[in-house]
Amino acid sequence: MSHKNSIHEPTNMATTNFENPILSNKKCGWINEFLWSCAGVNKKVLRQCPSDYAKYAGIGGTILFTALMACFSGGYALSFVFGEWWIGLIFGIFWGLLIFNLDRFIVNTMYSDGKVTIGWQELKSGMPRIIMAIFLGIVISYPLELKIFDDEIQVKIEEMKGERLRQYIAVDQQRVDSLEQVLSHLRETPVSIYDVDITGGNQQLNNLMSRQKELQSNIGQENSAIANLDREINALKRNNEDGKNDVAINKKINARRGHQTTRNGYQTEMRNVQAEMAVISPQVQELIKKKTSDRESNIKTLQSDIAALKNKISNADQEYKKILDKNFNGFQAQMLAFSEMKDTKVEKDMVSSTQIASWLIMILFIIIETAPTFFKMMMEDGPYDDLLKAEKHRVNVLSQKRISDVNDEVNTSVKISTMKNQKRLEAEALANEDILKRIAEVQAELLQKSIEAWREEELRKIAEDPTAYIKIATNKESEQS
Repeated sequence: MSHKNSIHEPTNMATTNFENPILSNKKCGWINEFLWSCAGVNKKVLRQCPSDYAKYAGIGGTILFTALMACFSGGYALSFVFGEWWIGLIFGIFWGLLIFNLDRFIVNTMYSDGKVTIGWQELKSGMPRIIMAIFLGIVISYPLELKIFDDEIQVKIEEMKGERLRQYIAVDQQRVDSLEQVLSHLRETPVSIYDVDITGGNQQLNNLMSRQKELQSNIGQENSAIANLDREINALKRNNEDGKNDVAINKKINARRGHQTTRNGYQTEMRNVQAEMAVISPQVQELIKKKTSDRESNIKTLQSDIAALKNKISNADQEYKKILDKNFNGFQAQMLAFSEMKDTKVEKDMVSSTQIASWLIMILFIIIETAPTFFKMMMEDGPYDDLLKAEKHRVNVLSQKRISDVNDEVNTSVKISTMKNQKRLEAEALANEDILKRIAEVQAELLQKSIEAWREEELRKIAEDPTAYIKIATNKESEQS
């Protein structure tokens, strides 16, 4: 009990030295109390330092309003993503609380040397927090930029819709022109030209007709030769006196027979050609008829497609309205429109006023987001900081004392345990010494009795037969030697 009291007595003494009970429990207005909570200060300590009230209320207000702007920004962005205002509201609250907690954490974990100037050590230790604050400022500012330029963005979106509509119409018009060219080609080109089967059939018919003309010419030539030979034979027969022209007549007759055989061959081939033409010609005509029907059907289909596309072009606003509204109704469309607005050049190598305003807004939010961090670096230590350092030092000293007391307790316990073990070992050693002494005495007594018993036994052997005993002793000595 006395040890516990010795630990708690310095705590009470330190509390009475560092705290003013009247000021530490006095409320300083709900606005200050709320802003101090936003700044993450120890209100019980700060109430004792009236000169620091406004400083930390300002830091808390900066953190609070940054979180509110983040809430508006995130809610506005997510309302476009999901298309529901209540989802945007819930996420906006969540986003605002997240930024509030991050800013509060950044400010309260900043290292400060307590001087007005920003030292290199402060800047180096605060660089990760500054980078994080800059990133948060950019993320927060962008959706608010979209809201600020909402009217201009809507105008730009309408222009983009019109441009996209013209692109759709141009694509449809290209399709119309292409289909009209195909339609014109179908109308102007005969079926027999663009169809391979018909062209081949016609070519085959043309070849057969050429062959038929050639055979007709050959048959005519053979008929003329036969007629000439008939006249010559008749003339020779009239002038054949005493058979002097028989040899010439036989030659002419043989020649005539040869021409008849050749003519008969031509006539046979002519009949075959005519038979083949009779088979191919109806097939070609049927194929021409079928292909002509197919072409007419294709022409009607193309005319229908062309009419549908022209109707679609004439009603393009209604046809593409749903598609355009869906494509240009989200957060991404607003970002794209805003980006094109910023990239628009007023004159050569001159940025637009929209881009300048966007930069200024983004820089403003970055400054607002990083302001608490830099304020923390530039703030000179006041009474609150001195009391807080004293409180930290007091807690640190008490912790060190607590650790020291615990170490003393452990060391004392170790010493007591060591002493107990040493005494137990000494007692066990004494007990073991007595036991060993008794064991030695008993062993000596047993040994003495064993010697006496052996002596009695040897005397008995000598008394019974001295000669045998002497021989046994002599043999043992000789064996040992």
